[in-house]
Amino acid sequence: MRVRGLVLRPVAAAAAAVSAATAAAASTSASTTASPPPILYGTAWKRERTCELVLAALRAGFRGIDTACQPKHYDEAAVGAALETSGLRRADLYVQTKYTPLAGQDPDRLPYDAAAEVEEQV
Repeated sequence: MRVRGLVLRPVAAAAAAVSAATAAAASTSASTTASPPPILYGTAWKRERTCELVLAALRAGFRGIDTACQPKHYDEAAVGAALETSGLRRADLYVQTKYTPLAGQDPDRLPYDAAAEVEEQV
């Protein structure tokens, strides 16, 4: 079904697409921790409530957490505090983070040395 140029898929088709993507990611992952779950809890824009809300998500059954190295929108330290406080084993959790280049950062809150080589920044 199309709505204003968007393709809308029935729930079953979307679930199948998520399952296929999860299987593909798991087969190419070099990680020794949990495989990517079909849905992740996003931590952007939670600000000072990040730790509390991540803990609530974990209590609700989420085992996948999405964050990023971008203090403008994410608080990775608070995500880490929630994971540590949760009492869950790290091997049972899937944590996804992303590197954000300088252009996407708040210049007053850089999470890395912008003058360093990219390998050091990451």
